[in-house]
Amino acid sequence: MSQSDSRLGELLIGRRLISRPHLEEALAAQEQAETYIPLGQVLIDRGLITRRQLQLLLERTDKRPKLGEVLVKSGAIDAVQLGQALDEQRTLQLPLGEALVKLGYLSEEAMRQALCACS
Repeated sequence: MSQSDSRLGELLIGRRLISRPHLEEALAAQEQAETYIPLGQVLIDRGLITRRQLQLLLERTDKRPKLGEVLVKSGAIDAVQLGQALDEQRTLQLPLGEALVKLGYLSEEAMRQALCACS
């Protein structure tokens, strides 16, 4: 379990959107998944919260997952590739997603899917 998932879960419990058993169940499902799935998406898929509830909470608490973090956790890129893309982003003043596609680390479709996971 990542620290950011733990904090999100605690925020959801604190706002009485989910219970502790729901959080534990979602974290277990997340851990068992073959690929990384953000905790919020697990909770939405299980019908425990709505996408709108998650978006409002993330906006109010400024807890949106970072694109690079989601991509590394999912295995789409590794930490070295992320570092290179961040350098490219700064040099060319591009959004991170565009830098990753330009470097050939991700397809445009994979980038779109990752962006959906971050929103």
